[in-house]
Amino acid sequence: MSEMIAVVINKEIIIKEYIKGAVLSDLIKQNKDITIYINQLREMLPNIYNAGLNINYYPTNFIVNRIDNLIYYIDYEYNLYDPKWDFDNCGIKYWNGLEKLN
Repeated sequence: MSEMIAVVINKEIIIKEYIKGAVLSDLIKQNKDITIYINQLREMLPNIYNAGLNINYYPTNFIVNRIDNLIYYIDYEYNLYDPKWDFDNCGIKYWNGLEKLN
């Protein structure tokens, strides 16, 4: 995750660490092979699910760091775990291009 630097709650502003790299949704739109990033997320899923959570798996919320080629979740949204919103039932549709990205 990117580090949160500051937050202004009453204005809904979050200032966070900048991670230089490609937005995952751009790679998907360019028909790049993102298998490595799907695998990286799958390695993270047990930690997310064991915490009883889902995150927002939409590809615009992930950056591929140019230095280490790892994906970073850059959003702070999370919800209590519900299988209908987990990665395999919801997020993968966008990662695989089955659902159109905005």
